[in-house]
Amino acid sequence: MTLRRHRFRLLACAIALALSAAATSVGAEDLRERARSHFDRATKLLAEEKYAEALKELEAAQTLHPHPSVLFNIGMVHASLGDPLAAAAALEQYLAEAGNTVSEDRRAETQRTLDALSARLATLTLDVEPAGARVKLDGKLIATAPISGPVRVMAGHHVVVVQHPGYRDEQQALDLRGRTAARLQFRLASVDRMSVDVDCVLPDTDVLVDEAAVGRTPMRSVTLPLGAHRIEFRRSGYRPSRHSVLAARGASGQVRCDLVPDPRHAQSRIELVGAAKNGRAWVDGRPLPVGGRLPAGRHHVKLSAPRHKDWEREVDLPHGRTLALGHELEPDDSLLRARERQRTWAYALGANGMALMLVAGGVFLWNTDRYGDWRDRQDSLDGDWGRHPVAQDMVKRQTENDELRESIQNFDRVSVGFAVGGAALVSAGAILYLTGEDPDRAPSVAVAPSSASVNWRVRF
Repeated sequence: MTLRRHRFRLLACAIALALSAAATSVGAEDLRERARSHFDRATKLLAEEKYAEALKELEAAQTLHPHPSVLFNIGMVHASLGDPLAAAAALEQYLAEAGNTVSEDRRAETQRTLDALSARLATLTLDVEPAGARVKLDGKLIATAPISGPVRVMAGHHVVVVQHPGYRDEQQALDLRGRTAARLQFRLASVDRMSVDVDCVLPDTDVLVDEAAVGRTPMRSVTLPLGAHRIEFRRSGYRPSRHSVLAARGASGQVRCDLVPDPRHAQSRIELVGAAKNGRAWVDGRPLPVGGRLPAGRHHVKLSAPRHKDWEREVDLPHGRTLALGHELEPDDSLLRARERQRTWAYALGANGMALMLVAGGVFLWNTDRYGDWRDRQDSLDGDWGRHPVAQDMVKRQTENDELRESIQNFDRVSVGFAVGGAALVSAGAILYLTGEDPDRAPSVAVAPSSASVNWRVRF
C-alpha cells in the first residue's frame, strides 16, 4: 500500500511539472507576441516621426520581453528627442548585452552616435560625507553617498545640492563643458556645529582652532562645535592673527587672516619692472610695501598698469633674493592698436626716407658727371687764358663755365638736403619702430652727417 501510494505521488508530481512547463511556455510566447505588437506599433510611429509615442511603445516592448535590438531603437529615439544622457545609457547597454552578435556596420553606427552624444555630456565625480547624503542636480536626485563612481550629466550650467537630515545643506554652482570631468567635495556640517568661512588670500598659512592645526590655506571654511573658540593664523615671517569666535546653533561667520609681515623676517624683495613701474601692485590682498620687502615663500600677486591687462597669480619668492615682476604684463587692445599705428608710421617714414636718399644719390651721380665736364672746360680755359688773355669768346666761355659751377654747387646742396632729410626720416622711423615694439625701451639713435655729403662740400 505504501509503495503504491509513493508511485502515485511521483506520477502526480510529473504531471504537475509538465503542466507548469507548458503554461510557462505558453506565457512566454504570449509575452513575446505582446512585445512584438508594441514594437510593430513603434515602427509605424517612427515612420510618422512621432518619437515620443514611439518611445513609450519601445519601452513597453522592452519591459515585456527584453532584447538588445529594442535597446538600440530606444537609444536612437532618445537621441532624436534631444536627450543625450538617456540615449548614451541605452546604446551602451545595447553594446554590452548584444556582445559579438552586433554586426560591424551596426557597431560602427552606434559608436558614431555615442561619439556625437559625448560632446553634450560631462562626467561628475562626487566626494560626499556623511553616508546617506542625497545629491540633487538641478532639483533631481542623482546619487546617494557613498558614491562609488563618476556620474554622467548633461553639459551646461548646473546647481548641485547635497542634503542629509541633521546636517546643513550645501550647494555649489558649476559650468560643465562637453567631454570634460569635474570633481566636487562636500562635507556637510552638523546642525550642532557652526561653519566659519575663511578669508585668506595669503597661501601656505596654517589655520589653528584652539591651538590645534586644522588645515592650511587655501581653504574654504572650518567647522566648530558649539561654544567659544579661538582661531589663529600663522605663517613664518608674519605676526600671528588671532580671532575669538562664539559658535551658536544655526549661525554662520567669517574670519580673515590679517597677517602683517614682520620687518625682521622681510628679507626678500619684489621689484616692479617694465610697464608695472607705472602701475600698481597688490600682494596677498594688500598694496606692495614701500621697497617691496616681504617674507620668503608663496604670495598672491596682482599687477595693474595703464593700457595693459591685469596679471594675477601666485609666485614663489626666494629667500633673500629679489624677484622682478612686470615683464609678464600683456598690452590691452588700445595699446596694441596704438603700437600698430606707430609701426605703420615707422614704415611710412622709413620708406620715404629711403626714397629721399635714393633721389639724393641719383642727383649726386648726375652732378658728378657735370662736375667732370666743368673741370675739363676749366682746364682748357686756363690754358687758353695763358695764350689769349683778351679773347672775347673766352670771356663768354668762362662765364658759361662759371654758371655751370654755380649750378653744380646748388644741386650739391639739394642732394645734401635730400640725404640729410632722408637720413632723418629713416632715423625717426627706426625710433618709432623700436619704441612701438617695446614702449619701455626708447633707444637713443644719433643722426650723424653722411660722409658723402662732406665729400660733396669740398669739391670746389
